[in-house]
Parts: sequence; structure tokens; C-alpha cells
Amino acid sequence: MVANLVVGATAATVGLVVSRRSLAVARLEQNRADLEATAADQVSEFLVSLFEVSDPMGDQRGAVTARELLENGAARIEEAEALEARVTADEVASSDAG
Repeated sequence: MVANLVVGATAATVGLVVSRRSLAVARLEQNRADLEATAADQVSEFLVSLFEVSDPMGDQRGAVTARELLENGAARIEEAEALEARVTADEVASSDAG
């Protein structure tokens, strides 16, 4: 009888551990999927914004070449990366100070 209780308790503990691990894995996968969806949305918005300048119904500043679109996009990416680096540095400095 005691052996059965020990086996049952062990099985329940193992089941609980496996269940918790499965839940943690599911949460990680959900977080990864959310990040990928956010990244895809940002890329889509960025690409749309690149071509808004060439909208024939929009504000006309003259013809815009594909090269200009790409150069403007590259400059915006560099600016965003620089801003992200500054924000990250500020966050690290804040966490080190606190």
C-alpha cells in the first residue's frame, strides 16, 4: 500500500513537472510568434511608407526614382538603429544604477 502511494505520488509529481514544462514551452512559442508578427507588421508598414512618397495622388515633389526610395529607406533604417542603440544603452545604464 505504501509502495502504491509512493508510485502514485511520484507519477503525479512527474506529471506536474512535465505539464509545467509544456506550459513554459507553449508560452515561449507564443512569445516568439508574437515577436515575429510584430516584426512582420513593422516591415510591412515600413515598405508601405517608402512608397507613399511616390503615390500619384499624394503631394507631388517631382519624380522619385527607385534609387531615391532605397536611399531614403536605408537612411531611415540607420536612424532607427541608432535610436534603438541609444535607448538600449539608456536602459542598461538605468538598470545598472538601480
